[in-house]
Amino acid sequence: MCKEGVEKTEDAPHKASHAGMVGGVDADLARTQHTAVYHRVSALLGQYVDGMGDRGKKVIKFASPAEILEVFGSVCADDGGAERERGASADEVVRLCELVLDYSVRTSSPLFFNQLYGRVDPVGLAADHVLSTLNTNAFTWEVAPVFTTLERALVRRLVDVFGLPEGAEGLFVPGGSMANMYGMHAARYAKVGAAVKREGHSAAGGQLVGFCSADAHYSYSKGANFMGIGTDNFVAVPVDHTPKGRGSMRADVLEEMVVAAKAEGKVPFMVGATSGTTVYGGFDDPVVLREVCDRHGMWLHLDGAWGGAAA
Repeated sequence: MCKEGVEKTEDAPHKASHAGMVGGVDADLARTQHTAVYHRVSALLGQYVDGMGDRGKKVIKFASPAEILEVFGSVCADDGGAERERGASADEVVRLCELVLDYSVRTSSPLFFNQLYGRVDPVGLAADHVLSTLNTNAFTWEVAPVFTTLERALVRRLVDVFGLPEGAEGLFVPGGSMANMYGMHAARYAKVGAAVKREGHSAAGGQLVGFCSADAHYSYSKGANFMGIGTDNFVAVPVDHTPKGRGSMRADVLEEMVVAAKAEGKVPFMVGATSGTTVYGGFDDPVVLREVCDRHGMWLHLDGAWGGAAA
């Protein structure tokens, strides 16, 4: 009995380890290995960030899709070159991360030029690291007390900066396309009311129709498709490309199109303006467009595009 008791005591660490077995894998050992991989990859990323400003490095190490697949596939192939069924080892994971960095476009290079984005900000990168480490969401205050509180505070600050009325609200969205779709959704609700949630577009009493610049981003059409309005019912308004107009939507033609739509029994519900159209860089005049919208009971949405901050 004593001997058995001693054996159990000596074997306790082994027994404890097996208590963490999941699917035949020692969970504690796997966690330790994964943490080690994290530290090794973090070191790689640190070196990458330190070298972002190096003009001596190519912007891209070009390779065809087939060549990329061959390079990555060779890391996790068995000795005979065939694909393995088991997962990658820690060393292989780190090597794969090295290859990802090596074959990806170096968007933070001083030699990389793009009209929409550029070098990553190290402070923003650190913030991303914090967010990924916490691995939470902002669904409720209970799971994200800091983020939900800061989100509300930042919205209030932006309301003040832009001089919006008391009680104005805001959302942080994944990108411009979703921002435009949120605007279209808000516009439809403002025009039709809560009945649209129950009855759909029939509650509008006619075909909903919206308007945007002919140079506006295609996300307006995507939104019309996604929301069931129909791309034919989100009408492109001609643009004034004269030196005076500088790519802005023609408000006079817009009003004519709105009046014509009403005569056909349609229900104009919004105008999608743009501050800095994607290709031409035109700025629609929100003051003039606001006047047209007010005369016809329409919502005015302004797509910040790439010039919203300036506007």
